[in-house]
Amino acid sequence: MKHKGWSRRQSRVGISIRGVKRRRLFLAPSKQFQDNVRLWDNVDWIKRRIGFGFSTKGVRSKAIHFFFFMNLLQQHDIELLDLKTSHLIGIDEAGRGSLAGPVVAGACVIAKEFFENASAIERSALINDSKRLSAEAREAQFAVLVELQAEGLLNFEVAEGSVEEIAEFNILGANRLAMERAVNLLAKRSSWTPPLLTSEGPLFGVGSCVKLIVDGRPLKPFPYIHEGIVKGDGKSLSIAMASIVAKVTRDRKMLELAGKYPQYGLKQHKGYATKAHRQAILEHGPSRIHRNLFLRKLLAHAEGD
Repeated sequence: MKHKGWSRRQSRVGISIRGVKRRRLFLAPSKQFQDNVRLWDNVDWIKRRIGFGFSTKGVRSKAIHFFFFMNLLQQHDIELLDLKTSHLIGIDEAGRGSLAGPVVAGACVIAKEFFENASAIERSALINDSKRLSAEAREAQFAVLVELQAEGLLNFEVAEGSVEEIAEFNILGANRLAMERAVNLLAKRSSWTPPLLTSEGPLFGVGSCVKLIVDGRPLKPFPYIHEGIVKGDGKSLSIAMASIVAKVTRDRKMLELAGKYPQYGLKQHKGYATKAHRQAILEHGPSRIHRNLFLRKLLAHAEGD
């Protein structure tokens, strides 16, 4: 069977077998896709690449299913789950650039079994970087994550770095602390152990069944071996899940604080540096939930005027 190369767009959810032949006429060639097509006939390669769940019988059709009917975020993560890696933990934060409130970290773990479940793949197809979703869409996808968690198909946790910790350790330190707490909470109710770093280097890095990936650059210092993925919340399913968990949790927290501090309009901007929020701070002064380090320039400029 001869195949023409397609761009990565062909892998997005929603392309039917019937429409595949017609659509390829409109898609640009992709060498990576051509290589995948050739390798589909190599059963041993597919087993090594996918790493689980496939018998020799039907392996080619199942591999085609993966490459055609999983979106790019799903494809990214399944390729990280190889023979040596059974669990993948995505980590992200929300609220790092806010003028008020805590920074919240989310950690989401998915296992190989997640990708063996057609319903899980279908229901997670719309999950994306939380910043690309409306508030209503984030809530809807958060509900999907709660359902998948209840069914044992994934697990997630959230943790926060407080305003006081931001003042003590700066925002980067408080962010790392929140991420570490989220991973620790996951590990406490799991059978796996996160790969730990020591002063001599990786303690459990070789042969570890768990891989940690975090949005952005690698965290330093951080107690666990991990990989940083720049703009990872738009590339990795597990990081996107973590970003939604963190964002929804923090937004709900800020809505609670809006009731206690109505003069700042937190319901609208969730503590970020909008014009209305900056004006409210200048009019009413900062509250105990504001990050003083973030307000120095604003307040100094006001005093200068």
